[in-house]
Amino acid sequence: MIPDDLRHELVDALNAIPLAIEHMGRTTLLAGIPHAGFLTRNPANDRGDVMVLVLQLEESYGPPPKRQWWLIKLIENAAATVPGTDLGNRLAAIQRSLLQASRPRNPRAAETAQVHLFDLRQPVMMCVGQLPPVGGLSGFVVPAATPRLLRYFCDSLRHRGAEYGAWTRDRAPATRSPLVIGPLQTAVPFALSKAKKVETLLAVKHVLWPAYVASEGDADALWQGLIQTITQPKDTHLIVVFGVPEGANIPGTMKRLPSPAFTSDDVSAWGADIANANAWCEALLERWTTVIVMGYAREEYLSVDQVYDRLERYHGLVNEYGEDEQGLLEMLQDLEAIGD
Repeated sequence: MIPDDLRHELVDALNAIPLAIEHMGRTTLLAGIPHAGFLTRNPANDRGDVMVLVLQLEESYGPPPKRQWWLIKLIENAAATVPGTDLGNRLAAIQRSLLQASRPRNPRAAETAQVHLFDLRQPVMMCVGQLPPVGGLSGFVVPAATPRLLRYFCDSLRHRGAEYGAWTRDRAPATRSPLVIGPLQTAVPFALSKAKKVETLLAVKHVLWPAYVASEGDADALWQGLIQTITQPKDTHLIVVFGVPEGANIPGTMKRLPSPAFTSDDVSAWGADIANANAWCEALLERWTTVIVMGYAREEYLSVDQVYDRLERYHGLVNEYGEDEQGLLEMLQDLEAIGD
């Protein structure tokens, strides 16, 4: 992870480039970076847009054995627009400092084979990028999110927030299971009474507070109740995350995040990170992906809960088989033959 002061120095330098004044100019700085079009952006805020790009590229590398660090590619592109200037020299110095302070590492299989790291980068990054700089209450909505997805979203947010310096791991405790708000589950007044209890914890730690709310009226009442009930933290974050049905209106002051949309390519990308960490052969990666999407691989978008069912079922095989590539391949072939 990049030191905070070095990250902010880089963002300041990139923002000083004349080309970075416009959104399209900043986009040209991504030339040569694979999948740049899929990076999360914040076009309404110039500095915020650069910060979100830097945060994402901090952990983005090319394939082995070279494993090119794409953040360095961004800096090289930027420096090329201001050659022979003080700003260009400043960017070159930052690049040298980055390479000394934070060299890319090969991830371990156990780190990459985590279900919460599956394809939630875009909404998580948008959430991290929109947090206030010091602390306070923030509200986000994930449309079409199931309670299970909310749990993984908060796990991923806790993990990536620590990676990007929003907090340290010891100051962001594990997230509880999302409340399900409704007449047959948890009533809004009871949910507010439970939320009030986090105030003591907020004095020393950041809190992620997820809830699935099917009714627009309940969502409004719960959000307004949280604003009125909980004393605003000054030095910590209280991050409220609602999951709502697709198409539902959201409370006015909450921020909408992208709806989850899982595809076979997303499964392949998640598997590719695991494959790189284990130096898997291509046949094993293809078999792994086939088993996870088995039965609906031709559909454009995959069922969120079905994908999580299979990720939860099969990600443990990575640790179980370790470096036994042939054994894992045979197991996957057996699973494909048996069917889901």
